[in-house]
Amino acid sequence: MKFNSKLFLAVSAFSLLSFIARTQIVITVQTDSVVNSMSAGFGANTFAMLDSVPVVTDNNGGYRSWGGSAWGATPEASDEKAWAKIYSYMDWLGMDYTRLNVEHRMFEPEKGKYSFDNREMMVLYKYLDYFGKNGVTVQLQEMYPNVKWLAHHKQQSDAVGIIKSGPSNIEAWSDGIIALLKHLLIDKKYTCIQYLGIANEPHHGWSWWKEADGRTSQSIIPALTLLRNKIQKEKIPVLLTGPEAMFYFWEVKDSQSKFTNLVDAFTYHEYMTINDWWENRENKDWNPTLKLFTERVKTAVKMAHDNNKPFFFSEHGTMQFGLTRDDRGPSMHAAVLKDVEFAVRYSNLGVDGFSRWSLLNRNNLDGQWSFIETFDRKTMKLLDPEKYLPKENTFFGYGMLTRFIYRKSSVVKSEITNYYAEDSINALHVSAYISPGKTHATIVVVNDKQETFNAAISIQGKGNYETWYAYRFSYNQRNLNDIQINPLQEIKGKKLEDKIPGLSITVYSTNKLMHGDKGLVNE
Repeated sequence: MKFNSKLFLAVSAFSLLSFIARTQIVITVQTDSVVNSMSAGFGANTFAMLDSVPVVTDNNGGYRSWGGSAWGATPEASDEKAWAKIYSYMDWLGMDYTRLNVEHRMFEPEKGKYSFDNREMMVLYKYLDYFGKNGVTVQLQEMYPNVKWLAHHKQQSDAVGIIKSGPSNIEAWSDGIIALLKHLLIDKKYTCIQYLGIANEPHHGWSWWKEADGRTSQSIIPALTLLRNKIQKEKIPVLLTGPEAMFYFWEVKDSQSKFTNLVDAFTYHEYMTINDWWENRENKDWNPTLKLFTERVKTAVKMAHDNNKPFFFSEHGTMQFGLTRDDRGPSMHAAVLKDVEFAVRYSNLGVDGFSRWSLLNRNNLDGQWSFIETFDRKTMKLLDPEKYLPKENTFFGYGMLTRFIYRKSSVVKSEITNYYAEDSINALHVSAYISPGKTHATIVVVNDKQETFNAAISIQGKGNYETWYAYRFSYNQRNLNDIQINPLQEIKGKKLEDKIPGLSITVYSTNKLMHGDKGLVNE
């Protein structure tokens, strides 16, 4: 057949035009249309615990740290060089919200005998000093008692039994919590502590807070009821949160109604969601897509807000790429990209705060979760401070949220049209934020597909949001710990046009931040 060059060029031109048309995405941001004023913002879990908890290896190769990864990667409070380095990394992140975890063992090792100056309490003060100075919203969390005198008698001879046990004496337990609160909020005047949680993931079959038999879940409702009455009687300025359970959507409506009169904020954990395009892995109960999960979150948030209570994901992350020992799964680029997309999509639904697991982590107990590497997995010792490094993907990827968005920002309406979505799966995911003083704006765009998309962003509404700086964490920066996040370009006006590369997180902010600048927390 004779080659027809004119026909080839015409077909090629048509194909190119079709590609351009179908990849053009229009994003409209309505700066005056507030979806939700966040009660907190974005951050990470932090831990004051230094000492080991039981790690069990069974005959079938199973491996579990019964304290999760909440210990072993934190330096002593006396190590000023180490904490200066940690503070510098936290400065860069600009965290708005943290769930700061303790154990009852730390401050009341024996009934009625308090220890407020031990090495772990000193670590707690190191965190609280920083969070107080920088205006971070703190949710103080007792993970579990983990102290022999409070464990049920049948569990006291076994280390795993002690950490799994709920308090055998909630009267004495609540007295201890009140003593801690008075010490921190009244004596030491830490005003950054705004919320209090009392138990980590109770009421699950595999979890903590167990009855005397070590298997049956012990309800936290009597403990919350008693503690709430004492907090009110003592006029302690702290708000109770709960239930601190996994967000299994078949349980949420029931738990919301049970806890409405007991807590001032609803807090849940979520690790099982997957990207919308990963349909072949979907299990509607255990591995729901983010799209499937949307209505569940929307319903739960509405129930909370209808009762004038904020809604937090006080723990979240991604477990779908691996979760044993030093598995890289939680820190993979794909996992962090999904974590950011999770926060972007659900902040549009009214979620008030997100705290990813977790700032410091040994990275060899249940996967590599840390934002900062402080632990040498080969020598099983803490690293020298000069060898601390940002954790690849996690630090910079999730940092695109924490660094560029102010605490208590308002989420405003954003709409996307002209999707390239032959399979009905959205090409991009977008959220937009206005600072509390309405002086600055930030737009976050997540592209979880491999294609590059042309995007046109229209800014509508009042406000002088006419000078923008573009920042990006891209796929070619994955698995690196020495990258620089600087402005890629300055854009003038209320029409932003850009190419959004595949598997990337892009931020447009009216704030110009160089890599050496501190992240945004309060205006």
